[in-house]
Amino acid sequence: RGSGESFRAIREDPALSGQAAGSFGLDRALMAEAAVAMDVESYPAALASLGQVIRRFPGGEWTARAQWWSAVCWYRLGQDRETLAECVRIIDKAPNHPFRLSALGLRGTCELRLGHPEAARSAFLQMERETGVGDRMLAWAAAGQGEAAAALGDRKGARASWGRAAALDPRLASLAMERAGELWLADGDLDRAMAVWGGGGLAG
Repeated sequence: RGSGESFRAIREDPALSGQAAGSFGLDRALMAEAAVAMDVESYPAALASLGQVIRRFPGGEWTARAQWWSAVCWYRLGQDRETLAECVRIIDKAPNHPFRLSALGLRGTCELRLGHPEAARSAFLQMERETGVGDRMLAWAAAGQGEAAAALGDRKGARASWGRAAALDPRLASLAMERAGELWLADGDLDRAMAVWGGGGLAG
């Protein structure tokens, strides 16, 4: 890849935009290395650079971002336990962390994948409580609550949460109808499932 394409992740990140041509401090240089590695899906290399930022510059300008990027790298590697550990560090040790809401959402997702629906629901509920009105992250929180409720056997609650998610973000409407239909089918109500899949709405 050419350098212009490799630095796409830097160009798209407002915090690093325009830095590639300038003179970096070590922390910025390490973040740039991590961005390039993530751009080409070399997540272990990215984690190595991010780990140096976190260890060598605690409380520094880039530390919070390095922590979140580390969680994302672990997630993209399919390592749910490591992702969860990073998210817990962000949530529990830094109450004003700029990526706290994202970490709560990713924590809920990993808890679900690890078979912990109660912990997942708790994370998504906390995410909802801390998210401002009108923020599209509310839809992520509602959808997550829907998945957690379904895993706990609360199919009515799951349908309600998916309905809220679709109302908050219309882009989720198709997925919400798919999930609601599956939940009606799990209840043994084929007619309601078919009605939902046929565009009959999410009520009920």
